[in-house]
Amino acid sequence: SSSAASDVYKRQILLGDSQGNVIEVNQSAEMLLGYSREELTQLHMSQLHPPEALEAAKKHFKTVVQHNLGPTLESLVLRKDGSQVPVDITASRLELNGEQIAQGIFRDVSDRKIIEQENIQLRERLQFVLSASPAVIFTCRTEGDFGATFISDNIANMTGYSSAEFLSESSFWVD
Repeated sequence: SSSAASDVYKRQILLGDSQGNVIEVNQSAEMLLGYSREELTQLHMSQLHPPEALEAAKKHFKTVVQHNLGPTLESLVLRKDGSQVPVDITASRLELNGEQIAQGIFRDVSDRKIIEQENIQLRERLQFVLSASPAVIFTCRTEGDFGATFISDNIANMTGYSSAEFLSESSFWVD
């Protein structure tokens, strides 16, 4: 499908030797990082991460080299211009012409990070509105025991019980 092809194009692939030297990249990696293939293949993996992300990246690389693969790593990479890009990295070890190669697939998650930040701001605004309102706002399951799934913190002002108490047991409200 075209969305699958589009998704593959968004993935930046870097191959490195067991010492962490970059030996091959795809065009998408060149575009993300702002380097040419020739420049990237002169770099070490450690040069592609800012100081605050470097230790975790080294540990992840070591895990891949020792165990054939590593869990997805949320990290930052450095572009040639010095800017940082948030990425998810999945990596595995493979054999190529008798040599052990580490393959890293980087996925730019900038859009996701922006959405996550917007969600945090919306939650903070909602929490402010809920705490400033004299009304108690709540939601509950629509079937079964109709237990509360959310109740605003100002329930304590009205009843003396915390919202956590209402949410701890489905029957709390009834009891």
